[in-house]
Amino acid sequence: HRHGDIYISNFEGPLELDLAHGQIVAEELRGNSEISLQHGNGGRIAAIASGSLEVQHYQRLRLGNLGDLELEVAHASADIDQAGDLELELRHGRLEFGEMGDLNVEMQHSKLEAESINALNSDMQHSSIESERLGAELNADCQHSQVEIDRMSANFSVINFDGNHSYLAVELDNGANGELEVDLNHGRLHYPESRVSMSYVNLENNSRHYKGKIGNGNGGKITIDGNFTDVSLEIN
Repeated sequence: HRHGDIYISNFEGPLELDLAHGQIVAEELRGNSEISLQHGNGGRIAAIASGSLEVQHYQRLRLGNLGDLELEVAHASADIDQAGDLELELRHGRLEFGEMGDLNVEMQHSKLEAESINALNSDMQHSSIESERLGAELNADCQHSQVEIDRMSANFSVINFDGNHSYLAVELDNGANGELEVDLNHGRLHYPESRVSMSYVNLENNSRHYKGKIGNGNGGKITIDGNFTDVSLEIN
């Protein structure tokens, strides 16, 4: 469909849609959907149960409830109320989420904000992720990027962060326990000394190496490797 708007009411079956230079308004798409949107502004989709969504050069798209989905966004912006598990490619875009499940994301020159993410796996270049809450898992490979987590579960299982010219800020919920190992070259680690016990600290020239435990040490594992990267670890 080219050069025109489109409306879709509640739809049960499979759907294939290619829309360019128009606005979409759709209710609940309950079957498997394969959707491509290009060169648009505004519009909304109430729900997409499953399938894939590609959005390019499209601004101010509003999405309601997304199921488990493959999502590709380039040169576009969207607000998303709720999502299941997502496989996301985000390039030169901005996304704002409410609650979501597991997120596997590749980002370039983009920004993502969320109220809640269950588990995060990210590969980022010149990008940022901010989440008010994160569940048990954080894995991030960052180049000139930043990850900021306002609150992470005390029952976290893993934090793996590999940063180059990047920044990580995480605040763990009260009661968190775990192991900590940090290697930084030309970087700094900020942590609460009253809540983290270091068994090994080596500050040599521009390198900083830390090993220690949070609480009783019996919990998750934090591993951080950074080059020109700063890290802030807080405990509520």
